[in-house]
Amino acid sequence: MKTRKTQSEYYQDVKKQYIAEGNRWPAPISEIIGWAEDKGLLETPKSWRTQYHLDKMRRALREEYHTDPQGRRVRTNHPYPVDAEDSSGSRVQKTFWSDIFSMQPEQMRRSVQTRRKQSLGEVKQIKTDLDSYNDNNEFGAFIQASFNFDKDLKELSQDTEYNPDPSGESEPPRRPK
Repeated sequence: MKTRKTQSEYYQDVKKQYIAEGNRWPAPISEIIGWAEDKGLLETPKSWRTQYHLDKMRRALREEYHTDPQGRRVRTNHPYPVDAEDSSGSRVQKTFWSDIFSMQPEQMRRSVQTRRKQSLGEVKQIKTDLDSYNDNNEFGAFIQASFNFDKDLKELSQDTEYNPDPSGESEPPRRPK
């Protein structure tokens, strides 16, 4: 029985074919896609069309922002996991979306918990990739990275405009004569 490829495996194979044919590598994805279109490799199977629109909708919801009363740019829509039953009665986990204005505290907690876990997974993968690079690169290079984001978060929360006197009452300093 032949196993169907996932979308990721399909696109990974496209990249491998692109390289195997002697095309420029490293390369921008747009160049690989252009090559694949020219070769007729990107016909979209019907089974992928729904997934395509789901992905587009997810991206659109993630990209909607508003300014809160404190002046912060805040994501409007948030996904959160919900345990549910499918049509056969089996337990499944679904992802529901809600806007930040109407989310119950438990929904927001689940959303933040899920996003935090995803972020940790991404950071863990970066560390694994970096460790492998440091152990195996042909240049003998060693790249160090900090994964403590406290300093970065503190810095990002600072004002971005220079204001030497927040009250605006004092005169600017003068150069001594």
